[in-house]
Amino acid sequence: MDVQARRIDQAPGLLDRFAVPAGAYDELRQGDGQLRAHWAAMVQALGGLGHGELDQRWSLLRRELRESRIASALIEDGRQVGGQGDLDLLPFVISEPEWRTLERGLIQRGRLLSALLDDLYGPQTVLQRGLVPPGAVFGNRAFLRPAHGLKPPGGSMLHMIGVDLGRAANGTWHVLGQVLPDSVGPGFALENRIAISHALSQPYREQQIRRLAPWFEQSRQALASAATCAGTPRLALLTPGPGSPNYHEDAFLARYLGFSLIRGDDVTVRDNRIYLKTLGGLEALHAIWRRIPDDLSDPLELNGGSTLGIPGLLQAVRAGHMAVGNAIGAGLAESLALFPYLPALAPALIGEDLLLPQPEALWCGAGPAARVSERLADGEWLYRRAMPAERRRRRSDDLRAGTGGRRPEASPELVAVRPFALSHAPSLNGAELSARPVTLRMFLAWTEDGFSVMPGAIARVGASLGEGEATVSGYKDTWVLSSRPVGSFSLMPPVDAVVEIRRSGNQLPSRVADDLFWLGRYLERAEIGVRSVRAALLRAGEDLDPAGKVDFASGLHHLQQMGQLPEVLERGPRGPQELERSLLKAMLEANRPGSLSAILNRVRLISISVQDRLSLDIWRALAQLKDQVDDLDPRQMDSARLLPCLHQMVTTFSALSGMGTENMMRGPAWLFLDLGRRIERALGAVTMIRSTVLARQGAGAPALDLALELADSTMTYRARYRASPQLAPILDLLIADEDNPRSLAYQVARTAGHVARLPRGEGFKAWDALDLGTRTIMANLREIDANDLARPTPDGKLDALEALMDDLDAGLPALSDLLGALYFTHALVRPAIGMARRGSLA
Repeated sequence: MDVQARRIDQAPGLLDRFAVPAGAYDELRQGDGQLRAHWAAMVQALGGLGHGELDQRWSLLRRELRESRIASALIEDGRQVGGQGDLDLLPFVISEPEWRTLERGLIQRGRLLSALLDDLYGPQTVLQRGLVPPGAVFGNRAFLRPAHGLKPPGGSMLHMIGVDLGRAANGTWHVLGQVLPDSVGPGFALENRIAISHALSQPYREQQIRRLAPWFEQSRQALASAATCAGTPRLALLTPGPGSPNYHEDAFLARYLGFSLIRGDDVTVRDNRIYLKTLGGLEALHAIWRRIPDDLSDPLELNGGSTLGIPGLLQAVRAGHMAVGNAIGAGLAESLALFPYLPALAPALIGEDLLLPQPEALWCGAGPAARVSERLADGEWLYRRAMPAERRRRRSDDLRAGTGGRRPEASPELVAVRPFALSHAPSLNGAELSARPVTLRMFLAWTEDGFSVMPGAIARVGASLGEGEATVSGYKDTWVLSSRPVGSFSLMPPVDAVVEIRRSGNQLPSRVADDLFWLGRYLERAEIGVRSVRAALLRAGEDLDPAGKVDFASGLHHLQQMGQLPEVLERGPRGPQELERSLLKAMLEANRPGSLSAILNRVRLISISVQDRLSLDIWRALAQLKDQVDDLDPRQMDSARLLPCLHQMVTTFSALSGMGTENMMRGPAWLFLDLGRRIERALGAVTMIRSTVLARQGAGAPALDLALELADSTMTYRARYRASPQLAPILDLLIADEDNPRSLAYQVARTAGHVARLPRGEGFKAWDALDLGTRTIMANLREIDANDLARPTPDGKLDALEALMDDLDAGLPALSDLLGALYFTHALVRPAIGMARRGSLA
């Protein structure tokens, strides 16, 4: 029998439990039970795989997604970024004739929405003719008055838009609404396609599936052509940053398209032109793909509380120096308040009736409340939030009529939509297919030839009509079949392509350098904290002799200086058990400044923002560190369990340090990461010497032992001196010995070497101050005599050591501040870092 006419009984086991509810369209089968022709090849391919092979394909898919999205798992609350729910191994299949129908209807809708935006931000004829109530526009928070009259470069306010569709029982696709793809969007669809094409490589090769890469290239070229510059334009993707649930997708899109990934604070506006702050200076940007909400795009003219946008962006657009896709104000196209009027607007604006229908809808602010309520009394309605921002804040945005015997009041905040049963598509559940409701999110991009539809989609499984992303249980890739062979075009360079040899320069964005610098500082700070807690716990015990009590008190004092000691213990713990419980609780209090949990939260957020600069092995180590912290439970931990956990964490920190040292290219990214580590380790050493040596001068050997342990230098001291701890040789080892990677001199020497390699462009004089500051500190450390530092004054104080620590406490933060002013904020000032006397840094 022809595979196109295969019946259910020819796929034993696979379709045993596939059943579509009455009244819903069956995507897989026709009314007589036969498979629909465009699904037959896929069902045959899956039917030929055994349980073991299906399990292997599932494992391959999950492993690839886990590797590509491993950074996403490090978000503070542990939620997955870039798409909630699982990716189904079985794609959604669209036949070529059906695709042509959808393509024509979507292109028409794109033209309609573009014409509507041009009119509402221009002559507003639809308002004058009464085709749209003025309240649906002027009372709409998505309508941005500062954008009125703007002429977008390229000819359309819409650069890219998503359209949600659902199929009714009669087989007709209905448009459910429009979204700007700053939510789950085209990058997620592309990543799904890549993963599925690997997991189902043979079916993907054998079936003629339309590729996505040409569509992405068209959209990239359209944005580039809208830019006004003489040479090759520099393109950027504006993201909200790592706090966004879609940051992973933003980073993926930027890498794939060759855009600079920027945040609002990465750029500055000068003379109505937008410049990216890089280590080498300011570099002009010419076009931006905006992935942040409209009203947050420019805090000068829109939402003044926004920290995500670019102050002055609108004025740069007015001056013709910046192309923005989507144009500021385009979010009005998302508003469901306009949705009910689109069928009547189509003939008026583009001279055509809509090809793709939409369910009956009513804006609940249209006319007097009594008349609206009378309309709403007629049958069942689904109530949805009219404003895009409200729908995003409230993911579950449905209020069904009749709940609790009441209907929502007539309100301009709501739109009523006639619900219908969504079609059901096959979803792979183990080795069987189950029927699940499905909607499609398809994407249009403005190109030089008009709108183009991406030949694929995100199929959202388990959705109900109008529900938000929180209710979607899974996703599918969408395959569009072609009757002709498809090309192999890709935005990725071919394997045999000849590439130009180049090495990294100074184009690293300043914010990335800033993030890497603080990533290094926070990693070092966390390691110091873990080592400090471990040292204190190792000195705890029920029955301590007098020397042990002194040793224990030294550990507690150091924790107090580090900010790791809970207030209840500052008066002295009642016993080791109270110490263990209280320390662990303090470590895990995310809201406690300086706690391990708070520091690691900063590590996670910063790591997400520089995910493309870190290797997969570093990500694995960061994920392992997160798991180790998550496993700590104050209710079940005692020293027997806690100490092994702390040992593992120290090992993980050492692995991270080693991978950063051995696996990263010695370019600007590594320089700033290591600069952060060196400055933080030096500051930690100063704090350690203060808390163990200066503050515990009467403690003797126990305090010195603690200093050696915290500096991981115990074995070095024993091998070198074979003597009990003595102050002078310990100070020499921990302060002046440049061969000791934990010493102050080593950190400053490395810092001086890194500073010498930093770019010196525009801020040459300020760089001189930075270079002078590091060399001055280094010269001071090389001049010290450990015996002088260890020699007490007549009143028993170590004044020389105290003065050196004071100087370092002032000089090291000053170096950090100057680095920031020079390379992160581009505030080219010259702090006073000099030498008034030997040992003085300020």
